[in-house]
Amino acid sequence: AAAAFAAAASTTPATAAPPALLRDGDAVRCENGTGGACDAASEGSELIKTLQERSRANREKNEADVRRRWTKNAGYDEYFAVLGQKVIEKEDGTYALVPEQDYYKIVGKKDPK
Repeated sequence: AAAAFAAAASTTPATAAPPALLRDGDAVRCENGTGGACDAASEGSELIKTLQERSRANREKNEADVRRRWTKNAGYDEYFAVLGQKVIEKEDGTYALVPEQDYYKIVGKKDPK
């Protein structure tokens, strides 16, 4: 199945890099534990400082989770189904379009048609 996926996914041309979904903080806002405003937002609380540090450390994981949920809920499956394509998440967290008939081979499911 992995070989079928690699072959199918390699036929899909690369597009622009995905945009950053999580913002960096600044002097006014503490975002994801970053930015000059984080010290003031913590108000000296060690718990808040620990949570801010955890947010900084988990930023990539959190962004990947937001991207995964956003992609799933964006309606790409319905849009590309009209073109006979399926969206599939690759092992590296990026996405590829594969022909619908190849999709069922890759995921090991029976084609419902």
